[in-house]
Amino acid sequence: QAPIGGTGGRTLGSAGSAAQAPIGGTGGQTLGSAGSAPETPIGGTGGQTLGSAGSAPETPIGGTGGQTLGSAGSAGQAPTGGSGGQGEAGAGGMAGIELPFDTMAGCRNFTSPGCDQCCDPYVREGGVLGCNTLSATMASSLEGACPQGCPPCARCMDYYAEVLTEAAAAPRPECDCDSGEHSIDPCYTPDSCDCFCSALNTAVAMCPTIAAEACTARNQCEVALVAEEGISVPGQEVAVVWVNLSPQPIFLEPCAAYELTERWTEATLEPFADCPEGPDAVELIPGSSRLAPFTVQDSYPPGSYSVNGSYRVGCDADLPLDEANCDEGVHSVGSDTIGIAAE
Repeated sequence: QAPIGGTGGRTLGSAGSAAQAPIGGTGGQTLGSAGSAPETPIGGTGGQTLGSAGSAPETPIGGTGGQTLGSAGSAGQAPTGGSGGQGEAGAGGMAGIELPFDTMAGCRNFTSPGCDQCCDPYVREGGVLGCNTLSATMASSLEGACPQGCPPCARCMDYYAEVLTEAAAAPRPECDCDSGEHSIDPCYTPDSCDCFCSALNTAVAMCPTIAAEACTARNQCEVALVAEEGISVPGQEVAVVWVNLSPQPIFLEPCAAYELTERWTEATLEPFADCPEGPDAVELIPGSSRLAPFTVQDSYPPGSYSVNGSYRVGCDADLPLDEANCDEGVHSVGSDTIGIAAE
């Protein structure tokens, strides 16, 4: 079945599917295939809590060869990094994307010591906790919190990194992977552009900090909306980052706004309803990223949420989107699933 929120995120796998297998590519498969249980999304634990309610990181996140992430600000607060809040790419263009959470934290494979099995917590229908356990041979779902002592699964598993390495070594410039179009079963033909693009774009969303080489090797990568994994509670800030490793600038709504859509009820939340920025669109050049965190409010119902946003291309800079003479069409992008629980 089709993944929730496009190609980006661990919701592509579900209980009963082989979530440890690579997506597409040589020997790969599409996660969430026949036999999976769509009611049990695989959440994640690879991230850290940033600040407290209404706060934003005070120091820029960057590093040698990387880039600084500007903050769009949580709902109702002033943005960090000013209007636009965009980081600049490091020397050499797409030198690398850095995030305010570690995509490598946790088990990246099932052969490392202590990683024969790993766990991903999630929020089930009705707001109750669940846990997906992954191993080299199976994926299963448990009711309740994850067992003590079960290590978290890394967001950037080794098989995603292998997809990026292979894409950099054997690029497919004939494949329009930044079109935003997705097939229901992209790997029905394993050597097709659909299959290649599905694998590449999923790996970019899961491992954006190591994806620059694959996206500059004549491949056309898709824009990613990367959300901090795990389960959050009211008052906690959740990091969400727009990542543009596509070949062209993109233009976002002020505050780099997006919506949260609950998986089970399809209820929609708008964290940036009170955006403090001006009306002009936010431009994100190739090789740059935009930090747009939100703070979980007491009014947010517990549930499993995808982060869904849209962007335009070909726009005039420093104008509102509806006045910027953008190319026709709105491009949509979704993140992996994040959980919101009660206190």
